[in-house]
Amino acid sequence: MSLLWQALVIALWVTVLLVGVALLGIARYVLPLLRQIAPVMAQLQVDPPGLQATSQVPAFEVADIEGRRFDSDDLRGRVLLFLSGGCAPCRVIASQLSSLREEVSKVVIAVARRTDAERLELVGSGVRVLDGQGDMLSDLFATTSTPHAFGVASDGTILFNGFPNTIGEVVQMLEELRSRDASPAEDREPAIPIAT
Repeated sequence: MSLLWQALVIALWVTVLLVGVALLGIARYVLPLLRQIAPVMAQLQVDPPGLQATSQVPAFEVADIEGRRFDSDDLRGRVLLFLSGGCAPCRVIASQLSSLREEVSKVVIAVARRTDAERLELVGSGVRVLDGQGDMLSDLFATTSTPHAFGVASDGTILFNGFPNTIGEVVQMLEELRSRDASPAEDREPAIPIAT
């Protein structure tokens, strides 16, 4: 190796070391600041997109994928879960819905197209799957991503709005719905999204 190449390699390593030392120096000052800010950031609540808690469920009437009528009144006391076939967390949740056993009747799935229900293997699963008629239901609930869930009280009020990524988070939502729906409306605290 020529003397010029050796000098360039040494210069490159010196530059890498200097940049590394500079980054460590910056991290030494930034990390304590981040530790101070983290509790404040955790307390900030950002409402997820979609219909917010205390909103009434919009009136709608659609058919489920078996052709049975389903309207907004049928949603009372249930969790409406928007899923899509191209979403990895949606596929995981859909594959584990049978573990809900008797609670599965409290979950209603909305898909934009029947092909999503087939891809998620929901056809014949015992879960009520709504044909979202393209984006009609998504537009009504102002949801833009999946999985997205809304808990609806027995009086038709949305109790919470969140983004579950596991079946465990769906179970939490069902428990939250059960406990919140059992309390009188005037005693309810504002809803906090369960999963964001």
